[in-house]
Amino acid sequence: MSKAAEENLNLEDLWFRYKRKGDNAARKQLIVHFAPLVNYVVGRLAMGLPSYVDRDDLLSYGVIGLMDAVSKFEPERGLKFETYAIPRIRGSIIDGLRKADWVPRRTREKVKRYEKAYVELTAALGREPTDEELQQELNMSEPQYHKLMTEVGWLSLQSLDELIGIGKEGEEVSLAEMLPDEDTPQPGVNLLQEEELKNLAQAIAALPQREKFVISLYYYNGLTVKEISQVLEVSEPRVSQIHGKALLRLRRNLLQLRE
Repeated sequence: MSKAAEENLNLEDLWFRYKRKGDNAARKQLIVHFAPLVNYVVGRLAMGLPSYVDRDDLLSYGVIGLMDAVSKFEPERGLKFETYAIPRIRGSIIDGLRKADWVPRRTREKVKRYEKAYVELTAALGREPTDEELQQELNMSEPQYHKLMTEVGWLSLQSLDELIGIGKEGEEVSLAEMLPDEDTPQPGVNLLQEEELKNLAQAIAALPQREKFVISLYYYNGLTVKEISQVLEVSEPRVSQIHGKALLRLRRNLLQLRE
């Protein structure tokens, strides 16, 4: 028997012992076995976060998500545990950051200034303002504006998680889970109300093509900011700008659809 086959049998035995017999030792072994998933998710999330966010905090939040995923996973449904767990680990990290209120007040004030400038310039110009126009309106240097757009993206992501809401069975569902692989059923998606799925699909469809592409690459394909920059042949700060504007626009689109 190959090593991979032996490992699969061992995992099946661990899941059986934990789920059918309540063996807590098997649960601990499963958590240890799948712990690298936390490092994987943290590694990808950390690239888009400001430098003052502590990686150890991200790991702690991720472990909570992994433990919850192990507790709720149903092996008999035939899904890969990794497919089930990764969105939940990611959601746990984002939820942990939100509850810890990791964004400084000054940053929140800058983001509000950005949103106000965006609305006012759009009204004055009769079109969406360019990054250069926004940068000038905010009286920011290019590096300052790039940093702000990263923070705009993460604040918008937190708001989006709240807007997307709760599934029919009371289970939280993240943005990442709302972009399913057509060939792989995503747990959680079937829990969402049909109207919410329709609203999000419309909100994403209304995004400009490049923003839609970045959202897909980041949340569905799991690419990092650096990898997306290579695909689009633009700088990493530019990807952060596109990502931030896409999430801000997506949040607005969802709010408008709910009115």
